[in-house]
Amino acid sequence: MLGLQNALPKARVVYVPATGATKVSNLSYANRLGLWQTGDFPFTSREDFVESIEVGGIAAMEVVARDLKALEGTKC
Repeated sequence: MLGLQNALPKARVVYVPATGATKVSNLSYANRLGLWQTGDFPFTSREDFVESIEVGGIAAMEVVARDLKALEGTKC
């Protein structure tokens, strides 16, 4: 999936994970969500995101899910 996203940087992408906010690996492939290297979230890289969320556990994943929901529709 990442290879396709990188090959088509201007293509629209829809992320529809069936597993939701249960494991950080369920979101770590979704680089176009702006979870790292943006002003919306404090993570400097994918690795920083994964490490920080793994430390925070399911509670941290729930916060990320809440924040993404709040941003829904603002990045179209």
